[in-house]
Amino acid sequence: MKQTPESGIVQRLGVVLWPAFLAAGVTVGVVFTLIDPENIHLFGSRESVSRQSAYSVGFFCFWFLYAFTAAASIWLHEKNVADR
Repeated sequence: MKQTPESGIVQRLGVVLWPAFLAAGVTVGVVFTLIDPENIHLFGSRESVSRQSAYSVGFFCFWFLYAFTAAASIWLHEKNVADR
């Protein structure tokens, strides 16, 4: 099968985003098992955050964090291989 530049980009995105998605799901499960989102107060306010919004925001923050670290690892690896 012939490799095109687009297939390389899609493959890299899959390699980065899918494991990050799985890790974010596990992390959100562990974090919100230990912390009740209704007890989180933002910037000292007494208004609580709904559970669903806390789960959603937490998931996307963890997903971004894991995707960024995976992308940085791939970038550093490719840069190291190119320097050889």
